[in-house]
Amino acid sequence: MFGGELHASVANSIERLGMVYLGREILTQEVHNFTGLSQILLKFHLYHWLYDSVACLDSLARVLNVLLDLGIAPREVNLNRRFIGILESRQKELSRVIDKEYVWIEDLRNMRSTIIHREGRLITGGGQEPCFVWDFQRAFNPNIDLNRVKLPDLVDEFMPKIDFLCHMVISEVLEEQKRKGFSSGQFPSD
Repeated sequence: MFGGELHASVANSIERLGMVYLGREILTQEVHNFTGLSQILLKFHLYHWLYDSVACLDSLARVLNVLLDLGIAPREVNLNRRFIGILESRQKELSRVIDKEYVWIEDLRNMRSTIIHREGRLITGGGQEPCFVWDFQRAFNPNIDLNRVKLPDLVDEFMPKIDFLCHMVISEVLEEQKRKGFSSGQFPSD
């Protein structure tokens, strides 16, 4: 049960979460130790943080796909509405929890997709001034009142939420293991 693809998916999720934390620390250091290169480095690290955050969430979906045998092709698995609908057929409670979290998941995914496919982000400030991320899409949307957000606040807003989902999904692996009658020392293959 905890071998092969499931083991690889859990390991990948944990590695991705580690990269998200590393990215947060590097961004924090760049904000506090501002130099002439910091605008470029901040953008570089922010983009990687966004990429790793969404990759971490998608790897959690892969864990659930394997664990609950949802039957989604590996290349098509990501934490989106379609996935939550399929998950609901096997694990209603878990799908409800993820569905409640979906607004911020979609926000994070949209930020990542926007920088990859449409536009970059302008990072202003630094040194004695706080670093802000300027979001062009928000700047022209009159319904969104924040045209710029402080970089550490943006990242720190998502960290506890990503942690929560990681903990919930990894706990589900352990619960499924118990339901199938395996003790914590046994790791049979898939």
